[in-house]
Amino acid sequence: MEAHICNASKEPITNNTGSTIFPCPKCGHKFIVRSTHAREIAAAYKCPNCKFVGPN
Repeated sequence: MEAHICNASKEPITNNTGSTIFPCPKCGHKFIVRSTHAREIAAAYKCPNCKFVGPN
């Protein structure tokens, strides 16, 4: 089983309540993985496929 790694912090999100995984809002081809902490501080993430930057 592959561990999920936060796109922003590069930390594993195993057993991380409040973390999320969703398809890129722009291309939908890659999944964005967000830890609880990254979501709380609104840390930026970048899609490895289309280079979309979020959350803003």
